[in-house]
Amino acid sequence: MKRFYLPILFIFISLNIKAQIAVGYINGYYDSYPPSAIDYKSLSYIAMSFIYPNADGSISVDSWFLNPQLVQSAHQHGVKVIVSVGGYGGSNGFSPMAADTSARRKFVANLVNFCLTNNFDGADLDWEYPAAGDRNNFTALCSQLRQAFNDASISTLSAAIPSQDWNNAYDISKLNNYLDWYGIMTYDFYGTWEKTSGNDAPLYSSPKQSGSMDNSVNYYLNKGMPKNKLCVGMPFGGYLLNSTAMYSSNSGGSTISYVDANAKISQGWSYVWDDVCKQPYLQNSSHTQLITYDDTISIKLKCEYICKNNLKGTIIWKIGRDYNGSQAPLLNMIGKYLYNYPVASPQPPALQSPVNGHTGDSTSILLKWNPVDSATSYRLQFSTAADFSVILGDRAGINLTYFPIGNLQNNTKYFWRVCASNLNGAGIWSDVWNFTTKNITAINHVNLTAPLEFNLSSYPNPFNPQTTITYSISKSGIADLSIYNILGIKIKTLLNEFKNAGTYNLKFDGSSLPSGIYFCKIQSGNYLKIIKMELLK
Repeated sequence: MKRFYLPILFIFISLNIKAQIAVGYINGYYDSYPPSAIDYKSLSYIAMSFIYPNADGSISVDSWFLNPQLVQSAHQHGVKVIVSVGGYGGSNGFSPMAADTSARRKFVANLVNFCLTNNFDGADLDWEYPAAGDRNNFTALCSQLRQAFNDASISTLSAAIPSQDWNNAYDISKLNNYLDWYGIMTYDFYGTWEKTSGNDAPLYSSPKQSGSMDNSVNYYLNKGMPKNKLCVGMPFGGYLLNSTAMYSSNSGGSTISYVDANAKISQGWSYVWDDVCKQPYLQNSSHTQLITYDDTISIKLKCEYICKNNLKGTIIWKIGRDYNGSQAPLLNMIGKYLYNYPVASPQPPALQSPVNGHTGDSTSILLKWNPVDSATSYRLQFSTAADFSVILGDRAGINLTYFPIGNLQNNTKYFWRVCASNLNGAGIWSDVWNFTTKNITAINHVNLTAPLEFNLSSYPNPFNPQTTITYSISKSGIADLSIYNILGIKIKTLLNEFKNAGTYNLKFDGSSLPSGIYFCKIQSGNYLKIIKMELLK
């Protein structure tokens, strides 16, 4: 027996074993994505979509579907290729086929023959969606396919399923015996079909949005799905919505790729990071449209989530939508962080601005630092003491490489530092830099007459129970927007964050307040404006 130990050990330490998998869907009809451009090192599987099941057990294949060059290229790079069956709009044949013993047997034989003939490594069942009455038939179909695949030495059988089992259609305890993984479609939580806008693929839920990747993962784990069979979905595109602001009314829109969404930033769209849902969105300057999508930051956080929770991996709908002709940044990010997650805490960031020793002209300032490649979040501290013996601000979990701070004292020196974190913990602190606020006149002595661009209004006014507050700021900086009662007591902070110069809208809901007079105050830099609002019930 001993003579076998060393060779076996050698095999295990020589193989590049990937703890997680990345399954990239590709659709040849819609994608002009040449096989030579695919970042194979960032993929475990390519799922070619779609072929279609028919009620009699036969299979329909579009004339453009087969791509022997892609299959050969993927295999040369050590990437397996599976065929995806069904899809949205192509699944009508599943239910009658699976319910008929003869048709089901015929389908199994046809799918085995299709995989062997075209050199596929397996199949992905994308039945959208089985009903409660299909539950036992779907289980029987998976059972027969697994046995037939084993007999034919076909390695892989998986299924794409929705973010929740709305129809009680999946017998998870039995399917675990037949499927290599489940691809949970943790995207399309919001889109063009909804009457309100929202994040299409958030990592976490928020009070205004219940659906999320984290919500779906916990849902299926509670139903008995093993972590090592659970793949979460990542979209390489999103939705352009006709909506004035996130979580407001939506009148439709269109799909958009990551490449086209990312290009909007250079066209004047504002980038907004939802720090609760951990997903960005873009807003156009006229506040008539927004784009919800994933970028490299949110993809990196999702990779960390997969590794931290020991999940099987990810399914990607779909590769090619982040390919700009030379690079595929989202797929590259998955390759870096899913397969090769950093094994050490990140290096300290290099501080960027304001430059060390800067004297400012405001009591609000935007702190910036350079990104650390292996970081997924940052922690910022600032103090009036160089040794940080007194901490005035301590904010962890920052996902961007800048952070605004306000309400600083006049003519005061502040010290600040940043450290980076990832799954392995926090790194060491950066160098300590300082800045000094300028000795500006107290607020009650300055001319509070703002330029025409600085304004505040609400409509309707009087209101019951909602009104839309419109505010304009002429200079980028911290904007503080709050509601006070008639006694001057602050009852709600609506906004306290860095805003670019421009005009914005937000809704104020007074449902929980009694009728009466209220005041809305906005302050940004040296400018201040207050309006009276009347709530009538």
